[in-house]
Amino acid sequence: MNNTVSKTITNLVMSISDNLTLADIYTADAISEVSVAILKKRLSMNMTQTEFGKLLGVKQGMVSKWENGDYNFSLKAISEICAKLNLTFSINVEEYTSKTSNWIGSLKTTNNNKKNIDYFSLAA
Repeated sequence: MNNTVSKTITNLVMSISDNLTLADIYTADAISEVSVAILKKRLSMNMTQTEFGKLLGVKQGMVSKWENGDYNFSLKAISEICAKLNLTFSINVEEYTSKTSNWIGSLKTTNNNKKNIDYFSLAA
């Protein structure tokens, strides 16, 4: 990533970070992981969203929402999707360290549960 793009992304993240809680960031990260996994599975099966939706018993529009991260998955929904696709998932609940997040960077939590992002980098 060139330096100009990196600075632009950093500025964008910093400008919206004042309105995000740490929970918001964790939620977005989890939804992103599920969305990418669903997309990868559909593509590996060489299916359209419509075909994939029929397999899972949902409409194409729902598959689109899943893949675009426009759906707030419940644990039950994730479990049902994984069961139908022969996938597993796990949840890690552990003490936060800078090593536990590959995309957030370094976060500092303030008294009102808001945070400042010291840096932002996309994982390769």
